[in-house]
Amino acid sequence: MNKLISKFAVVLLTVSLFVNCTGTNQKTKEEGQEVSAMEKNLLSYRATTNIENPSVYLRLVDKQITDSSAVFITKAMDEQDTIGLKIEVIDGISAGIYEDGTINEDKGFVKGAIKISSLGVLSDNYVKALGKLYDMPTQEPMTTEILLPLVFSSNKKNVDLSSNETYTFKVFLENKVADEAEAFVTLDLYNRRFELRAKDASFYPALISSFTGK
Repeated sequence: MNKLISKFAVVLLTVSLFVNCTGTNQKTKEEGQEVSAMEKNLLSYRATTNIENPSVYLRLVDKQITDSSAVFITKAMDEQDTIGLKIEVIDGISAGIYEDGTINEDKGFVKGAIKISSLGVLSDNYVKALGKLYDMPTQEPMTTEILLPLVFSSNKKNVDLSSNETYTFKVFLENKVADEAEAFVTLDLYNRRFELRAKDASFYPALISSFTGK
């Protein structure tokens, strides 16, 4: 009788372990799928090919919240290469435009409200893609320094990074070949997209310099 009970207990233990392991593996698999879902089917960094001053688009594939900001990992495809940037945005950036359309001179401009840094090879690929887009081929890697542009908030309300709103900015990036490179940035929290567009073609060399540090 005791032997029979022992065998039954062993069977129950084996079944229990199998169920637990299977459940754990399945959960891990599902969590892994959820994490990588935003990275599947990445789109081209260039949405259009026949525009005079094209934008560079990146998908927000990951978001980490800090006490005062959100850190986004962004990615897109350049043919077979994945490109990307690490972008930190300060939460609560003040509206740069009042309701009557006048400029908020006191709080509309903030240095480092958007911080751009390298993800290594992905960001090196970003610089190459930018050079290709601007017809200025480069093999230079992205600088390891954090880019801290002067940021003007082109919004009539404060930035709320917990929302699904779209926010637009104008950024002024320091570089080594000209005056500050001017560009427009759009942070689309609903479609999970980050867009960068030079003010015009005259700023292409300065933008390349900003990202390479050369």
